[in-house]
Amino acid sequence: MKNIKDIMYTIYQIPKYTSYSFSMSMVVFIIVGMIVGMEAMSISMIIQLFIICIIAAILQMIAFTDIFIKKLLYTKRLAIFMFPFLVVITAFAVKYNWFPIENIGSWILFIGIFVTCFILSTILFEIHFKITGDKYTGILNEYKSRKND
Repeated sequence: MKNIKDIMYTIYQIPKYTSYSFSMSMVVFIIVGMIVGMEAMSISMIIQLFIICIIAAILQMIAFTDIFIKKLLYTKRLAIFMFPFLVVITAFAVKYNWFPIENIGSWILFIGIFVTCFILSTILFEIHFKITGDKYTGILNEYKSRKND
């Protein structure tokens, strides 16, 4: 029964991670838009980004929880997340003509943005997990010291 609870908890995390991804993607769009001179974003583009963020959240749950993949190194989990996610956003970029796909410079910029965002989000999540882990370690140590008194 514990496994069902873990799965349900993981499923309930998808909206949280979707909102993180969507917020980050909007910030990236603002920055890139300012660089390339884009001043508006269509509703269609917002929906596309939202769908991508839902997919990203699902991939995060698959790659980074022990429910689906047991005992795997973090670096391998990153690869399990990164490569399928790159395929997804590349498919969206091509299907919805995010940029001229025959332009090599656009592809270099696209991959560069992807890698930069991936590195930044990995660093931010690591900081979050470190802070959370330190918090719970402190709570556990406090509990142990009260128990020993």
